[in-house]
Amino acid sequence: MDYLTQATGKGEEEVVGDLKGEIFYNPVSEEWEHRGKFIAGNVIAKRKELVSCLPDLTDKEKEYTEESIKALETVIPEMIPYEELDINMGERWIDTKLYADFATELFGTETSVMYFDVNDTYLVRLQGYSPVAYNTYSVRNYNGEELFVHALQDTVPEITKEIERNGDKVRVPDEEAIQEAAAKIQEIRTRSMNGS
Repeated sequence: MDYLTQATGKGEEEVVGDLKGEIFYNPVSEEWEHRGKFIAGNVIAKRKELVSCLPDLTDKEKEYTEESIKALETVIPEMIPYEELDINMGERWIDTKLYADFATELFGTETSVMYFDVNDTYLVRLQGYSPVAYNTYSVRNYNGEELFVHALQDTVPEITKEIERNGDKVRVPDEEAIQEAAAKIQEIRTRSMNGS
């Protein structure tokens, strides 16, 4: 603000009036901020923080801050009703602890789930033996841990089988096993969304 008042030869109130709607007072930093910076980020938290500053401000600062709060209120997004939310298993923003808790309940043994954003993959590890993971949620050489990872990533494993063709052994997709795996993966995803 000092720069603007010196460069224009105007007083602070006149500069603020000229730039109304383009600059906003932030009492937290005790500085004026450009609209592009001020009305960005978590505007709900920023509004709450500004409101908490009001009792400690001078009359002029309070007036500027109230204008800043009004500006933030105009850009607060509308709340989306819970029924309209489409949350799927494997959403990257969901804490992996929730997935680990669900896997622990599903498999009946302590389970850890880790997410690696560098290659967008999950790792699921059982901390003990689980008949559910190795029998109920097992298809060919894929066990519950691996199918759980596919459920998180909303993918289906490429399962192959060896057959003889023209005297040679070749690997081809095992459609039956792929369908069985897809059904078990879908069951895991459905159970996760139903909370059981």
